[in-house]
Amino acid sequence: MGTTREMHEEIKILIVEDDVEMQRLYRFYLREIPRIEIAFGSQPRQVKATIEKSNPDLILLDLSLEGASVESLIQSHARRGELPLIIVITANDSVAMAVKAMQDGALNYLVKPIKKDAFLGAIGRGIDYARSLKELRHLRESERQRRDSREIIARAPAMQELLKLVKGLAPTDFTVLISGESGTGKELIARMLHANSARVRKPFVAVNCAALPDTLIESELFGYETGAFTGANQRHAGKFEQADGGTLFLDEIGDMGFSSQSRLLRVLQEGEVHRLGGTNATRVNVRVIAATNKSLQEAIKVGTFREDLYYRLSVFPVHIPPLRERKEDIVDLMYHFLESYRQFDQPRVTEFTSQAIQALASYQWPGNVRELQNVARRMLFMLEGQILDVEHLPEEIKGTVGGEADISGQIPDGFPARLVDIEKAAILRTLEQAGYQIAPAARELGISRSTLYRKMERYGISDGGKME
Repeated sequence: MGTTREMHEEIKILIVEDDVEMQRLYRFYLREIPRIEIAFGSQPRQVKATIEKSNPDLILLDLSLEGASVESLIQSHARRGELPLIIVITANDSVAMAVKAMQDGALNYLVKPIKKDAFLGAIGRGIDYARSLKELRHLRESERQRRDSREIIARAPAMQELLKLVKGLAPTDFTVLISGESGTGKELIARMLHANSARVRKPFVAVNCAALPDTLIESELFGYETGAFTGANQRHAGKFEQADGGTLFLDEIGDMGFSSQSRLLRVLQEGEVHRLGGTNATRVNVRVIAATNKSLQEAIKVGTFREDLYYRLSVFPVHIPPLRERKEDIVDLMYHFLESYRQFDQPRVTEFTSQAIQALASYQWPGNVRELQNVARRMLFMLEGQILDVEHLPEEIKGTVGGEADISGQIPDGFPARLVDIEKAAILRTLEQAGYQIAPAARELGISRSTLYRKMERYGISDGGKME
């Protein structure tokens, strides 16, 4: 949507002040500062709920508030170098409280009566610092996304082709529709698209459309103005505005209600959003990536999904194959998850038996990679050594297990063996070809005779009665 342009993020400011006249004065002072969202609160107990709901970047807190302790509010939310930042306001006779607040993590303090220049100076520095912290957070998140995208396991040809397509699409601004069964990793692919694009330093905002009722999804996506509906006590920027300059990921788009689909289509076409209860349009520069585990073509046929929205979203369709169709990746994924969840005092799994590999390959994995991930977590509590055998697997996965890998380095069903199985098969084949003569077999394998002896002992390979 649109061309990339450098924009400052909107900063949310929460002013905790019970004096209505002071609230009006602060709003008057702040009227000339662009791209800020202002909310007001009066009671610290209520403010805690407001902070959790609206996630402000900067809090202006009057220390003279009556009721619950503002000290506990500061201690709960003030962390140096983290959002939200807190600026406290105090009277002349309570500066000591302000100093204590700064020791507890507040950024700055202002003393009443507050002059406009001092107020705007403190708020301006707070806004700049908040934007810097948000930028740093985005950089860390983008680095994590880059790291995650490098860790996508793709030995299977279908997955290698998929990643090649994704890397080609990433630098573009094309809208992408990702399809695949639940648990195949659709959000991971979406993050890979974002992490390898020019938008990487801007937000990646994910919305699970299936988790939001139709009555809420529009307010979440497009935002709302104060008084737009019962309970709308302050203006709220929607997900499109939060993702401005970056990427908006709409997961399970097939579960979005029909009326919301119409508004979404309009935003995609016009590149601007209208907050609920508002009259002005806000331009947004957002790349949209959608995902579904349903057939949207079937949804179009039964009238639950708009055909025009489907074509708008599926400029470039990307399909992720289920895990049962990429069995070459199963063992590598299992190794990856076992290592990811391993605690420092747990042994590192270095080997799978061929029976365990067969069981993993023959299972159909209805929950796909997410199910495999959960199985890895469970197995870590059952393993005691470094070798994973079929006995460690859950009952539903054990299935039919066979014997050792054959000399081609494959086990039944065409599933590739691990390196240890391939090595054993290569040693067996070479020994047979050399008539079990150790010296020529070792030369052919490129190892010393003593090394070959050790490996034969490790794998339980007999010498065929011809050991030198």
